[in-house]
Amino acid sequence: MNDIELFGRLALSFAIGLMIGIERGWQSRTMESGTRALGVRTFALVGLLGGAFGLVGQLTDDMVTALGGLGFVAMIVVIYFTGLMKDQGRGATTEIAAILTFVLGIVAMRGEMEVAAAAAVIVAATLGVKKPLHDWIKRIDEDEVTAALKLLVISVVILPLLPDRGYGPGETINPYVLWWIVVVIAAISFAAHTAMRLFGQKAGAASVGLLGGLVSSTATTIAFARFAKDHRPVARYAAGSIALACAVMFMRALVLTGILFRDAVELLWLPLIVASVTSLAIAAALSFKTQPKNDAAIELEASADIGTGLKFVAAFIAVALVTHYAQQAFGHQGALIGSALGGLVDVDATNATMARLGASGGATVVEVALAVLLAAAVNAIAKAVYAVVIAGRAFAPYAALVFLPPLATAGAAFFIERQLF
Repeated sequence: MNDIELFGRLALSFAIGLMIGIERGWQSRTMESGTRALGVRTFALVGLLGGAFGLVGQLTDDMVTALGGLGFVAMIVVIYFTGLMKDQGRGATTEIAAILTFVLGIVAMRGEMEVAAAAAVIVAATLGVKKPLHDWIKRIDEDEVTAALKLLVISVVILPLLPDRGYGPGETINPYVLWWIVVVIAAISFAAHTAMRLFGQKAGAASVGLLGGLVSSTATTIAFARFAKDHRPVARYAAGSIALACAVMFMRALVLTGILFRDAVELLWLPLIVASVTSLAIAAALSFKTQPKNDAAIELEASADIGTGLKFVAAFIAVALVTHYAQQAFGHQGALIGSALGGLVDVDATNATMARLGASGGATVVEVALAVLLAAAVNAIAKAVYAVVIAGRAFAPYAALVFLPPLATAGAAFFIERQLF
């Protein structure tokens, strides 16, 4: 380590302490100067002290750094309990921040400077959102905590343990991918509840619809259909969110096909863009409709919808197996059959398969374009069925409004395009 790098690391250690100290000083700005055990200057020196101990340990023995750290923690504990005896009920946030500042000073000296700087920013930002966090905690109910914990268990605990490889005929059954579908549906269900609580029913539903469309329009449809079943007064917002997800899906199909097989875009751009614009118009019509006066009183129960996800996974496995055997039995024509069947559960996988087939010469441009449109059409019809089955017959008018016009306009655009060009 040369002198320039050494001074740079010491300067970063000092800057880390100064940044966290400024945030702590701002939080306690109403206190008289000199009454704070840990002020702005103290934090800056703590960061520099951590860097100095890191350097000394590097020059002599790491045990020096470890002993210095233990001694500093002991000093902070004494400061905390001294203050606690003077002021009952005192928190320990500032003391914990001081320990983190010391550790980050060591990291800045001994480790990656970028990591230390980023961690310091995260610490300062976390300390700075005390009021919003406390206000948010007060608004959380037991159902939301339970739903969040379920979502964490299935995503953080279970998902990483599953093997990411194919099993069964044609290796079509991938446990990781299948469980990922369950996680996505549960996450969208929970996100819809959270967004509507934070931003209101209209804005919350729209934001989740857009983001859900980037992940999976089918999963978004299933999640919002379940939501519409449980919350009838805001069913139109759920339908609008599904329409937004479909608009994103059409554009996603165009982009994916263009990346893998650009030639097919010439036949697909007009029908898919028309379908996307139609879906956006439908979403706008549903979202801008006058809001009922009783919407504000609707109680939204948090849910991480695992059961619906498991049912969909069962259907996914059945379709994947049928598609595999259809392609084996019918060869080249089986690709189109597979596209239709694949559209029942996943448009992206079908589009990617056909685009790669076209790029390798296994299918013509027209066949690839037809397969992509067929998958999108079947997927739209399947989502309409899923929505009505899950949300009930009362949701049928919304399903028809969301899914039929985009199909009709896309079909008309494709026909006109073929006639003119």
